[in-house]
Amino acid sequence: MEFHVLYLSYDGLTDALGQSQILAYQRKIASETTRVTIISFEKKEAYAKLGAKTATICKEAGINWQPLFYTKRPPVLSTAYDLYCAWQKIKELNEFAPVDIVHCRGYISAILGEKMKNTFGTKFIFDMRGWWPDEKLESGFWAGKLYQPVFKYFKRKERDFFVNSDITVSLTESGKDEIIRMGLKTEDKIGLVPTCTDLSLFKQNTIEETNAIKTRMGFPTDSVVLVYSGALGGNYPIEDIFLFVRSFLAISGNHFCLILSKDTPEKGIELPERTVIKSVTYSEVGPHLAICDLGFIYYKKAFSNIGRCPTKLGEYWACGLPAICPAEVGDIEKIFNHYEGSGKTVASWTETEITKCIQEILSNPTDKEKLTEAAIDFFSLEKGVEFYKQLYANILK
Repeated sequence: MEFHVLYLSYDGLTDALGQSQILAYQRKIASETTRVTIISFEKKEAYAKLGAKTATICKEAGINWQPLFYTKRPPVLSTAYDLYCAWQKIKELNEFAPVDIVHCRGYISAILGEKMKNTFGTKFIFDMRGWWPDEKLESGFWAGKLYQPVFKYFKRKERDFFVNSDITVSLTESGKDEIIRMGLKTEDKIGLVPTCTDLSLFKQNTIEETNAIKTRMGFPTDSVVLVYSGALGGNYPIEDIFLFVRSFLAISGNHFCLILSKDTPEKGIELPERTVIKSVTYSEVGPHLAICDLGFIYYKKAFSNIGRCPTKLGEYWACGLPAICPAEVGDIEKIFNHYEGSGKTVASWTETEITKCIQEILSNPTDKEKLTEAAIDFFSLEKGVEFYKQLYANILK
């Protein structure tokens, strides 16, 4: 049966997230029987760098990519304008090639998906990607009075999205359990899939490759390296991240830290010694992770963490790194318990508890091959692709 899927994302395909979590999936889903159109909102700088390359990838995969430009200011009104532009594009597309399924990544896209269902009768997938309004509030991004009505609006719409979607997708069992507990959706109408990783981009290095990158970083070739890959600020407080880094560095003078991030510390926040911050492209992340011995993931304690499935965990494992993460983040305890030697959680974010956790992991030899196998078993892109293929087929039965 031939059908048409419209994938809506307020993130850009030229963003790192778009490359890893949207394009990587959809280029494998598009086929003779599954026509895929993607509407995404592109940041102009990222689009200038990767727009042409991404367009070529989409064309070769048979994806009809319809990029729109993201507008940032003024707050709230810019988002309303973006939604208006997307709706005009949707109406145009639906007139010439009616859409059977609208797959909405996140809450903003779901506004359009719900409208499509009400207007055209389109099957509507709410791929929530976590409890986004709560994340924005807890991070401080929606702390001002301007955002109070915005938060309330999205919490009201959240209930509508659960009720009106044909299927809701959760990244975690913890998130799924919360949806059911709140009476927002029945279990048979909730899909469960972790954030998957294109493992072809994340592999172990040769000794020569590792030594070459370490030398460029200014790290001794025999150094023990910690890596943090991700954002600095908001739900990722830099003070808490640096507490972990300093705890690791204090254990040995041969310990070094690599932070892979596009963010830099605010003025007045001092970078820990023996630490390098580097911004790399998505394709460069894997080789840099693979020079390291331990990865860590951090989110500050918050309700929204129940919906989080850290993408970085799959990337760390694929490169042979065990990981440390705060407790009560998604299904992280269950995952670590299932895969022996894969990582540990820190119950309280104090120097004493952090140091104890680090020493426990470093005192046991790391079986890199087992970690790579764990990444394939839990985070492989192929499993995610099969999940969405089956989801599309089932929703049209």
